Amino acid sequence: PDATIDDLDKSLLSGFIRRQKELHPRILGLRTDNDVLLDLHVVKRDQNVLRPTIAGLMAMGYFPQKFFPRLNVTFTAFPGVTKTERVDENRRFLDAQSIIGPIPAMIEDVLSAVTKNTRTGAVIEGAFRRDVPDYPRSAVREAVANALMHRDYSPEARGSQVQVNLYADRLEGLNPGGLYGDVTIETLGVSGVSSSRNQFLSNILETTPYPDGGYVVENRGTGYQEIEEQLRRAMMLPPRPRNSTISFSITFDKRKIDPSETARSGRLD
Repeated sequence: PDATIDDLDKSLLSGFIRRQKELHPRILGLRTDNDVLLDLHVVKRDQNVLRPTIAGLMAMGYFPQKFFPRLNVTFTAFPGVTKTERVDENRRFLDAQSIIGPIPAMIEDVLSAVTKNTRTGAVIEGAFRRDVPDYPRSAVREAVANALMHRDYSPEARGSQVQVNLYADRLEGLNPGGLYGDVTIETLGVSGVSSSRNQFLSNILETTPYPDGGYVVENRGTGYQEIEEQLRRAMMLPPRPRNSTISFSITFDKRKIDPSETARSGRLD
């Protein structure tokens, strides 16, 4: 109730509105910008004031955590394979960040944190050198986008954040809220099986632009298939999902470096 349309990022809004009018010229082409935002539940009218919805704030707000401090992502890099191992007697983490902002910005900041704290192998193929990271960037992006899009945003869950935990042997993503609707562990990645807890948010993110081009999600129920395919191409083990009534997690096992590769650390020393 304290938010106004001024709490939304104008550059993201303009890109979103432009794309919606391009996609649906007959329905939205002649609508005013404010009408488009109202129709797509980016904002709601509160008497004579336009106020962002939670979906609008999370997708395109300047600083959603101003209103919901825990609707963020925490990134932690642990030195070992458990949370109890320490770097030394004074440090428990190699890196720890509280990542804030709208969903497009949080996804990019998580990717930067993972890159900073992992290795990139170099494979020589003929006359060319190919960089092969511990975790495929596109698979990590998809996993984080899915976590933020499908997490539980109900009042009871707004005190819990999305977590991305990097261990010596794996990368783990954890979000509040288990799988929704008809989707189960067994049907993840199966064509034609899709269900969205946050329908308006999913629809908004489909045309929310990244600053460097493209859009946040495809919203076609193919996210998990994309993760599996990217890991397969990197010759990595399949993802390991776990589901409960209150949370969902996905784990990527670290890519094994081939003896023919050289490796460099992504960490900034």
